Amino acid sequence: MPAALLAIVAAVALAGASVSAETHHVVGGWGPDFNPTAWLVGRFFTVGDKLRFEYGGGDEKTVEVGHAEFATCDLTNPIQMLTDPVSHVALEEEGIRYYTSGDPESCRKLPVHDHDHDFDPSSPYDPWEPDEPSPSEHDVPSPPYP
Repeated sequence: MPAALLAIVAAVALAGASVSAETHHVVGGWGPDFNPTAWLVGRFFTVGDKLRFEYGGGDEKTVEVGHAEFATCDLTNPIQMLTDPVSHVALEEEGIRYYTSGDPESCRKLPVHDHDHDFDPSSPYDPWEPDEPSPSEHDVPSPPYP
């Protein structure tokens, strides 16, 4: 898979009723030297943690999108766009949040999955599939494979 279509998963586990002290995870920017897969190795995320995106300047930004937009790199209807040179995102609730670079040409991706306390980080997870498919996904046929 080309680097431009790289997808990674950050599993965020809800630790029962209590939330441990928050951790600030410095993601960095989306530049060509940033390797999201390597950055994720050995990290564990919990509700209350924060992601910190730091940019070296220019037009770099992070975009939060829905599942369908994430899969197709459609940045035309973002949930939120982070444009500050240093942007923080709090991981506050269960579910999947999808982040991508703001450049549709490179479209580097980071889906953040917030699981409940039964999450097993060793089990396989497909970031392309949402936990609960939207009703519209049932009506759209899958494209044929070449």
